[in-house]
Amino acid sequence: NGLVRPIRALLDSPIQMLRNIPHLSLIPLLIILIGIGESTKISLVAIGVMFPIYINTYQGITTADPELLEMGHAYGLSKRDLFTRIIFPGALPNILMGVRYALGVMWTTLIVAETISSSYGLGYMATNAQEFMRMDTVLLCILIYALLGKLSDLIAKSLEKVFLSWRQGGVEA
Repeated sequence: NGLVRPIRALLDSPIQMLRNIPHLSLIPLLIILIGIGESTKISLVAIGVMFPIYINTYQGITTADPELLEMGHAYGLSKRDLFTRIIFPGALPNILMGVRYALGVMWTTLIVAETISSSYGLGYMATNAQEFMRMDTVLLCILIYALLGKLSDLIAKSLEKVFLSWRQGGVEA
């Protein structure tokens, strides 16, 4: 739609180029730029989750129902009102799906970051257990990762139910 064209022309191509760089390959660069520590992990996670959320948000916004937009124009809605009353609510299911996908990327990225540059956390514990051949601890870490992933997905689904309660039938559990 017309509200998005200038942003699309400016940002989409560079973002799509950056999206194709595996975010985990940025670890050496981030360590050089930021050093080893929490800031590096946070930056890596932020980069990793940005693209799934961006792609789904972009898809949701650019596929707004043209008939609803036309109706909004006919009722004299301002650009702001078009966005807040039609475009954003229509894009919300896509945005929340991007968040759900990004949560999986977040856990994977955090695990990798903790195995590389940390002295605590589950990733560190798993790496340390591997060095001492502690299969029980490694399996426990994997189980904890799975449970955390499932818990975060359940939270995301609950948020979908709250934010998308207006949809008929809601969200499947």
